[in-house]
Amino acid sequence: MNRPRIKIEWKAADWWMEGIAITIFVGTTLHILSQYRSLPDSIPTHFSFSGEADSYGPKSSLWWVVGINVALYGLLTGVARIPHHFNYLTDISPQNAKRQYTASVRLIRYLKMIISCLFAYLSIEMILGAKPETSSELSYMFLPVTLTLIVGGIIYYLIKVSSK
Repeated sequence: MNRPRIKIEWKAADWWMEGIAITIFVGTTLHILSQYRSLPDSIPTHFSFSGEADSYGPKSSLWWVVGINVALYGLLTGVARIPHHFNYLTDISPQNAKRQYTASVRLIRYLKMIISCLFAYLSIEMILGAKPETSSELSYMFLPVTLTLIVGGIIYYLIKVSSK
């Protein structure tokens, strides 16, 4: 595989997506820190398809949300640095490399932003569900919205790289 290695320039959309992802991640971490001491020892850790809490665990489970978010963000950031190793729908040439690489790296940034939002929402619901005065239910729209955002982003990417 002898593909061109080029530096992908960041556009405003790239900066916005990275900024949103990082801001949401930092906000989520700060929210967990601010609420942690007031939480009971047992909090909702799993939700059924209908959105009801169906498993409880220690409040330290919230740090798994942070850790998984950091791991996914870091992994996707690392992967985005090597677009010349990705699989593409077309052969990569010096003429189309920049366009193909830019689109694929932008898809990864989009997914990082969506994943940060997903984990923020989950942590908020875990915290709210732990408090007696609030309910421990995810919205019934959580799964359809999440799947639509992820699959929709991938379909948009596929259409974009397939058109000239």
